[in-house]
Amino acid sequence: MVCTRSFRTFGKGWIRLEAVWHMGERGDRREAALFGVGDDGALGVFSFTNDGKRSVGRLDDGSDAPPGHSFRGADARRPGAHAVLAG
Repeated sequence: MVCTRSFRTFGKGWIRLEAVWHMGERGDRREAALFGVGDDGALGVFSFTNDGKRSVGRLDDGSDAPPGHSFRGADARRPGAHAVLAG
């Protein structure tokens, strides 16, 4: 699999990502996403893919991490799914 990405400014305070995952016989998966500061002041993302899926995410402070662990991550939701990314 090969992924190509391009980032460009989009209006005031937003970055647009265009990504294509070339997955061989399975075809290409395309994504358009906008990153910027949301109404709540947190960094957020709005993502749309060519298979009709969409998700909304925001930077998360990781305050719900298990005791003794700390991290920053992202919390993303789409209809029927929820992902938490931590680092």
